[in-house]
Amino acid sequence: MSLAGVVNTPIGVTTGPGAVITYLGLKSEQHKSQLDRDYVQSVFESNSVATTVNGVEIQKVTKGNAILAYEEIFRMWACELDLQQEKTLKDTYFEAAWAREKTSVDDDSSYLE
Repeated sequence: MSLAGVVNTPIGVTTGPGAVITYLGLKSEQHKSQLDRDYVQSVFESNSVATTVNGVEIQKVTKGNAILAYEEIFRMWACELDLQQEKTLKDTYFEAAWAREKTSVDDDSSYLE
């Protein structure tokens, strides 16, 4: 499935940010099994780094590694985004979500680094 199928919908979704999210939403509907959830978790775990907080070793995901992880998942699930769509996803959704999650935690307990 490519984004072209979403862009040509009767509801008139354009190639803007809404179309990208609609497309990824449709792709995610195909990946709701426990196997898919385990795969996503393993990708993020393999892209995490070990760090010590208050004497306890935990895994954290850096911003760069989070991008690598979602790119790997998109490749595996055959999400076909062109460069502009990838930029839209990163600039419009990823950056805002990353900033929101980073500021919502006041201590070192966050899994994001």
